[in-house]
Amino acid sequence: MLYGEYSILLSVYGQEQPAFFRKALKSILEQTLLPRQVVLVEDGYLPERLIKVIDDFIAKAEFEITIVKLEKTYDLGQALDKGLKKCSCEIVARADSDDLNLFTRMEGQYKYLQAHQNVAVVGAYIQEFYEANGVTKKLEIRKVPLEAVAIGRFSKRRNPLNHMSVMFRKSVISKCGGYVKMLHFEDYFLWLRVLAKGYQIVNLPKVMVLARTGKNFYTKRTGWKYFREEFNFQRKILAEHFIGPTIFLGNFFTRVIVRLCPPKIMKFVYKALRN
Repeated sequence: MLYGEYSILLSVYGQEQPAFFRKALKSILEQTLLPRQVVLVEDGYLPERLIKVIDDFIAKAEFEITIVKLEKTYDLGQALDKGLKKCSCEIVARADSDDLNLFTRMEGQYKYLQAHQNVAVVGAYIQEFYEANGVTKKLEIRKVPLEAVAIGRFSKRRNPLNHMSVMFRKSVISKCGGYVKMLHFEDYFLWLRVLAKGYQIVNLPKVMVLARTGKNFYTKRTGWKYFREEFNFQRKILAEHFIGPTIFLGNFFTRVIVRLCPPKIMKFVYKALRN
């Protein structure tokens, strides 16, 4: 087995589906380049069915596994920041607790960072999928801009990275303040700070992660609660001078207001923006 000098960081909370979680961990075990360490954040109380999945993973893994137990459930940004501090390698890959990493994902990104020392963060395309009655159905590919200049422009209006696909240099992320509390936007806010400090971000033009979705994907992202969170985020990045007033107004109508639309309309708008 081949190992790379990198850590994998993921977080799991009590509402995760054990079957999805097990498949996500299996996709880590099947990487062509295995990690030296996996940091798994237990974000609050986990039921026995999830603990069983973790125990089985530990029994199969031939690399270090660091468990970070949190007494209460935090938002994702805070949970990841606590886990990041426990990562022993300079190179860190993010993984989600229900998505599937393609076999060569870690090897491809790790070798890219090794060959491009000027790059701080590397992401990739993802493909959405869902499972029904034992059948896996692949959906659209979520593409992102590839090169630094295009990513910088894109970041003013939308998140330039698929979070579950990124691999980064821990020292750079730490210098930029790490993950902070910014519900639903913890990674986007981080990338804006990375870019503002002049570090380079790129994306690789291939699907490296299958991202699990479902019928309620857009429903969960609409309503007054999400409207307020999106609005507060846009105000924050305006105050931090990551965007100007003109872009703020544009984002307000294309990102904030759409949170109050029915899920079908929101889905249509998001697909139009992606294209």
